[in-house]
Amino acid sequence: MKQNLKKFFALAVLCLFAVALLAIPVSAASSKTVATIGKKNFTSLEKAISAVNAGETIVLKTNVTCTSTITVNRSAKTAFTLDLNGKTLTFKKNACFYLKKGTVTITNGKIKNTDTKAIKVAKNGTLTINGGTYQGNIINQGTMTVKKGTIKRTSTDYTTTYLISNSGTMTIKGGTFSTTANLLENKGKLVLSGGKFSSEGFCIANSTKKGRLTIKGGTFSASSTCVDNSESASCTITDGTFTSDSGYIVNNMYSATMKISGGTFKNTNKSYGHALFCQGSGSVLTVTGGRFTSAFDSITCNTGAQVTVSGGTFTMTDNGILFKAWGGTIRITGGTFKGSNGYKYYEVNDSATSGDTVYKAKVTISSKAKVTARYNKFS
Repeated sequence: MKQNLKKFFALAVLCLFAVALLAIPVSAASSKTVATIGKKNFTSLEKAISAVNAGETIVLKTNVTCTSTITVNRSAKTAFTLDLNGKTLTFKKNACFYLKKGTVTITNGKIKNTDTKAIKVAKNGTLTINGGTYQGNIINQGTMTVKKGTIKRTSTDYTTTYLISNSGTMTIKGGTFSTTANLLENKGKLVLSGGKFSSEGFCIANSTKKGRLTIKGGTFSASSTCVDNSESASCTITDGTFTSDSGYIVNNMYSATMKISGGTFKNTNKSYGHALFCQGSGSVLTVTGGRFTSAFDSITCNTGAQVTVSGGTFTMTDNGILFKAWGGTIRITGGTFKGSNGYKYYEVNDSATSGDTVYKAKVTISSKAKVTARYNKFS
């Protein structure tokens, strides 16, 4: 009997203990902390974003995988920093980090989406990337600055669009950018003053009347065209290093305007490696300086385009033509030009057509220009 009473009391104590445990409220400390703001803990990044105040820093405390979009929709005055803290924020399918409204600086970690875009900045968003690694497409419709960091896309990632698409205002001061497809598309205002850019397709494509591209520095290499300027866009290049092993280093076409005053440009393709290519009625290319090396033609001007060169150094390393005008106008008022084993000094073709229009070609070379070629003869 006594033994039964002892068992009864023991069981009763256990039951009371269990009830007591259930009555204790679950604290934030007992749940997994995803992010912190100072000493405050949050069980999700979304909750931290909703609670953050101006000047504060959200610190990511663990790797997070998201199947839905994380949206920032805060006042522009509530500027805050998202410190990824060496962690990875992974998005699946169409989910991404979406800066709808507000001012955010991201640093120190990784954001990725191998299916599609990783980051999207809307018209009222301002984003600064100050370090970290970003894998997946980035779309900017607002204001974006890249100071440093790595932005990339591999051969197994989603590759049907440009790695970075800008239709807002974007400034790139540094960082490393690489893709197995096309790299940077601009239909807004884009200023590049540094960084390393590597692409197996186009490096930079600048287009439409709103496309305003300024390149002040940086290193650019592409398997195709380094800088493609088209559709009434404008481009100014004052410095930088540009390398292509196919097509053109620089292509200016379809009523676009381009000015080059400095930089180093090199194309190593012996079959089709132009230095400068300008085509289409209304397209204007002006060169006042720079160093241009090509294995094939130096300057090609087609179908109503205009090229004016008053300075710079142009060198051909293999067979090709220094100046080729196929229905375009090339005016050389200065600069230094050195041909290699090319069979012509320049070539003029008056039968170049675009639709039903036949364009006359013209090449004029001032005595101020220094030209050395194997055959100093016209076509």
